[in-house]
Amino acid sequence: MNGKSEMSWNLRLRSDIRWRQSEEASGKIWIATDPLSRSHFQCSEHDYQILLWLESSTSMDALVKRFHEAFRPRRLTNSALMHFLTQCMNAGIIRGTIPARVDLPRIAAKNLPRSSYAFGFARNCAQMVLQVLQMRFSFGNPDRVIQGIAQPILFLFGWPGFVMSATVMALSVYLVLMRSTEFVSNLPTWQILRSPSGLIGFGIVFVVTRLIHELGHAVACKRFGVPCKDIGLLLSFGMICPYVDITDAWATGSKQKRIIIALGGIYFEAIFAAIAAFAWCFTVESWMHDLFFRVMLVSSVTTLLFNANPFLKYDGYFVLSDVVGMQNIRERSWQAFDALCEGKVVNSLFESVGLSIYFLLALANRISMSLGLAVFIYAVACQWHLAGVGVGLFLLYAFSAFILSMGSWVGRPKSTRETTSRRASWLGWSAVLCLVAWTVTMPLPNRFASNGELIVGERRPVHAQEQGVVSQSIAEPTSRVQSGTLILQAENLQFEKERFSAESQLLHARQQLEAAERASYADIRILEKLPLLQTRCRTFEIQRDEVLKRQQSLAISTSHAGYFILEERDSLQSSSRMTPSWDHSVNQRLQKEIATGELLNPGELIGHLYEGDKQRIECNITDEDANLVRIGSAVRVRLNQLPTQLLNGVIEEISQAHHLTQRNRDSKSPTDRPSMIVSICVPDVGVDLLQGGSAEVVFVCEEMSIVDRVVDAGLRNLRWR
Repeated sequence: MNGKSEMSWNLRLRSDIRWRQSEEASGKIWIATDPLSRSHFQCSEHDYQILLWLESSTSMDALVKRFHEAFRPRRLTNSALMHFLTQCMNAGIIRGTIPARVDLPRIAAKNLPRSSYAFGFARNCAQMVLQVLQMRFSFGNPDRVIQGIAQPILFLFGWPGFVMSATVMALSVYLVLMRSTEFVSNLPTWQILRSPSGLIGFGIVFVVTRLIHELGHAVACKRFGVPCKDIGLLLSFGMICPYVDITDAWATGSKQKRIIIALGGIYFEAIFAAIAAFAWCFTVESWMHDLFFRVMLVSSVTTLLFNANPFLKYDGYFVLSDVVGMQNIRERSWQAFDALCEGKVVNSLFESVGLSIYFLLALANRISMSLGLAVFIYAVACQWHLAGVGVGLFLLYAFSAFILSMGSWVGRPKSTRETTSRRASWLGWSAVLCLVAWTVTMPLPNRFASNGELIVGERRPVHAQEQGVVSQSIAEPTSRVQSGTLILQAENLQFEKERFSAESQLLHARQQLEAAERASYADIRILEKLPLLQTRCRTFEIQRDEVLKRQQSLAISTSHAGYFILEERDSLQSSSRMTPSWDHSVNQRLQKEIATGELLNPGELIGHLYEGDKQRIECNITDEDANLVRIGSAVRVRLNQLPTQLLNGVIEEISQAHHLTQRNRDSKSPTDRPSMIVSICVPDVGVDLLQGGSAEVVFVCEEMSIVDRVVDAGLRNLRWR
């Protein structure tokens, strides 16, 4: 044996540690219980034998040699033994000092660079940040309280109680399925979840359901005589979550009992959700109806996402460990993945591949959970107008976790760091490939711009047809009007006199015609006068209709829908009632209102009517761009006269261009010449742009990824599309 590797030995196993053997599918394991901290440590049969040999061995090499003699052909390296002893030392299982190896040089503390001290300080700060973000408040030992609560409901963990609970759950599921349409319609939307009222309401329900969940664990422990060490509250990112410490359950030697204890919380939460489902189905619309629905939803969703998830170290993880008979699945999956990266196999190929798949799935689950938590925190912060605070909290948590993981990586032995570095390299390249795949397949905004002209309709003048005095002015100086809207009403007394005269003459002629018709029965000679009287009646009717038509023309109304703009007129010229004056600053002013009693002359301009109930923009685009837009597609419009306003428009027509503008005719490049005209409907821009104007149009096309664009360009070049 090499003399350089023989060192003094002072390690010993603590005598007060209580050990218990447990039969697993992978073999016997030993579980140690620390009576001081009440923590647990488990190891295999071979590791337990190494701990028993500590006091009788004189050196590390002697311990390795004894292991090879006892468990041939298994091999044990010095580095693996040192790593195991370090774990036992950190867990408090052994006492003493791990001997230093002369052939494995160590760095003296005085030779450490200053960066190591700075990194240690950063690691301590990161630990403090994580403790603040995830604070734990302990309420002490809950055995006495739980004993009184658990006594009446212990029967639920027996066969009669389980059958009764399963029947209630099955009936509740059937009732919910029968009302599936109402269930789906009552599901909360994203806006409700992130609103203050929804956040507070679901938060209170979450705390209550978590309390029921932890009560299930505690009652299961009491059912099998396992003590509960601690109860309290965990404040994680502002979310309150009750907890019960049931780590003593690992001291039980029965796998079945450990599985029942681990599933106790899910079991109680399922019963609670079933009772809430029954109450929801048999209540009417009220606040209690909504409360029962929230309890049912939170109890089922949180159980499936977190507690029953085998990739998180909660109930599902420990149940999976007991079912497959393999402890520390997460750590073993890391080792199996590292071994596969090196081209090695741990125990068997099936186990190595299975653990590696578990490692990748657990990694994907952790990333998705972290991103989901980040999105939720950001959305809630935005709802409370604290978006910066939400992003800052998540970045602070992510940076602190990164510092701690880097600290654990730096503190490992060189061989372990090489393995971890290889794992990080594989994961890094996998992340890069996923990022590249996401980049080339992610839909990207597809937009192009063009210039257009604003068209508000044809401008038509509105004149006074007859002379009259304004009796009523209805239209505003600038207003949007519908077809047939009355602008103003004028009166003319001469028309009234003429109408009265025509109606009187018509009435007299009709009376004469009626008298002649009666008299013609007695005297046949009167029949010769009837045609003359009838002609006279028709003449008077025509005169009356002409007067009525001229009188109706005094009511000026719009012929089409659009905008009516009152013409600015000289008040001195438009009103004959005003006395002449040399003070033009007073009398010759521009007025935008028609006063009652004002005289209107025939042919006098009242204003202008811009016909059309829709304002549109016409712009030219190329054939290549026309393939990207569709009728009904959204566009963004910025009017040059109103540069601060951004309008949303919709394409309503795409047509072939029949002419080109002078600018496009002067273009030398044929690809720059537009060949299609796009008509875009825009919202009402008001009366400030009734004279028209130019606009910049951005067409928002269907989002396409880089791969889609390359494929589309290739198919078009081949004339296949």
